[in-house]
Amino acid sequence: MVIRSTRARRSALLLVALACSIKVQGQAGPADEPVVMVEAPGFHRATTDEEMAGIYRDNLDADLAPWLGRQYTVRQLYDLVDELIKGRPQKYLSLVVIKGGEVMSLPLAAKPMKLTINRMRAIVEGLRNGTAAGLAYPDSLYLLNVWDEGRCVAARPVLGPDGRRPANKPRSARKKGPACAVPLFSLIKSWDHEVKASDETDLLHPCFNHVYGNLVNYPWERKADKALMRAAMQAQMRRNCTRLWIIELQRSHPEGQRLLDAGITNNLNKRHKLELANFVNISDHARWKYLLSADGFTASCRLGKLLATNSVVLKGRRRPADEPVIMAKAPGFHRAMTDEEMAGIYRDNLDADLAPWLGRQYTVRQLYDFVDELIKDRPQKYLSLVVIKGGEVLSLPLVANPPSLASSRTRAMVEGLRNGTAAGLAYPDSLYLLNVWDEGRCVAERPVLGPDGRRASNKPRSERKQGSSCAVPLFSIIKRWDIEVKASNETDLLHPTFKHEYGDELVFYPWERKADKALMRAGMQAQMRSNCTRLWIVELQRSHPEGQRLLDAGITKNRSKHKLELEAAPIT
Repeated sequence: MVIRSTRARRSALLLVALACSIKVQGQAGPADEPVVMVEAPGFHRATTDEEMAGIYRDNLDADLAPWLGRQYTVRQLYDLVDELIKGRPQKYLSLVVIKGGEVMSLPLAAKPMKLTINRMRAIVEGLRNGTAAGLAYPDSLYLLNVWDEGRCVAARPVLGPDGRRPANKPRSARKKGPACAVPLFSLIKSWDHEVKASDETDLLHPCFNHVYGNLVNYPWERKADKALMRAAMQAQMRRNCTRLWIIELQRSHPEGQRLLDAGITNNLNKRHKLELANFVNISDHARWKYLLSADGFTASCRLGKLLATNSVVLKGRRRPADEPVIMAKAPGFHRAMTDEEMAGIYRDNLDADLAPWLGRQYTVRQLYDFVDELIKDRPQKYLSLVVIKGGEVLSLPLVANPPSLASSRTRAMVEGLRNGTAAGLAYPDSLYLLNVWDEGRCVAERPVLGPDGRRASNKPRSERKQGSSCAVPLFSIIKRWDIEVKASNETDLLHPTFKHEYGDELVFYPWERKADKALMRAGMQAQMRSNCTRLWIVELQRSHPEGQRLLDAGITKNRSKHKLELEAAPIT
């Protein structure tokens, strides 16, 4: 599959115009009915490439830019499908096949969701209508995602024209979505309109299950002098969502009662009981002067239809003026990328880890003996062999059923290494052992001394457990380090975790607006004792007047046996 032709690559947006071109003639009907029109007087519908140029530039061109001129193999498509179906989105994925003008879809799940079936039926019908109207599609095979969010995450940070990074971090990134090696088409993706960029590389596909194209007019002097909102309560929405705030404002405030006509027409959230309001069709929305478009779980399909009325549409900002500003780099600085710029990081971190191992050779037998030694203790559940061959990366756990923590961490690391390959990094063919437990595993054979001759005081936990002195390097995500002595008794090599992102974004908030307190939000892990620092801070806030004045401390998750009062929700 190659995206080359300018005219061919724009046929998708012409399909949008086709989907909207259903002829609904303006009908007067009863004198008090809103008038529905196909075109506004003095205007005509854009249908040519020249008329659609601005739409292409601001939408389709931005999506296609990373993919133009590239070629993709069926194997790459297969690998992407294999990666994506590991989670929930498999129920919303289908392969679209176009051959000789015929269009069909093949769901990836044996029993796809009803939502998927309905949306795919509308999409296939819309594409077939395009064929019937004279559009000629090339023979194609592509993957289509009809879930309410994008699925592909850029391998590298995406910057807008002014150097800022998009603030709307994709949900798929939070789920460690893959950096797609082939294009994936989606109905919805995140987009920062202010920064003019997105971290999601999905290509937007016409949905066809909504028709945008009718204009609705109602005399302004007859409109109700209120703001109307009719919306659904989705299953994923929380109690503090915008829609429920608007309804509460109408219920409890005199001005809200005077100015609002807000209601939920469909409640899909089993956790919240709500009184449902009457349904108002789109044409009748024009009877109100003001229409509220409140943020939901994802992009609003209703918004486009509200904009086609002659009422004033009120839309809340995704990023209020009082929210922190997220940037990819600080003004006057740039991200360190070259070996010269990273020299200090190498010296203080990687060089110190590598020093005991440089110039030494290791045999497969030594690696086998080392693995045999390590699997005698609990950490066997957190060990994997990482294999890199010809740019391909895979992991082999040392136990049949590793804990979910080990699986998720190892998966993130393999994915991070693969993203590096996709970004142009070339790894040598390698075989090494990786430990994803929360401590190092290898103990130095001899006392380790810092530059001033002092011995590192941070005695490794693995030494207390009679940990082994490793004959071959073992990579770990955590090891102990005496910052004062600048040395460690653990000889593990630190491995990037890829589970957490550090440095991709900087967050700024005006100092004068900051709360004059010290914030702590933390989890209580299973191994923590009742005299740990976190509980001391929480107790100081609870029992001391100065602690109450200066602290905002709380435990958000408790995995220990201690009974604790948890905060309502963590803070991002």
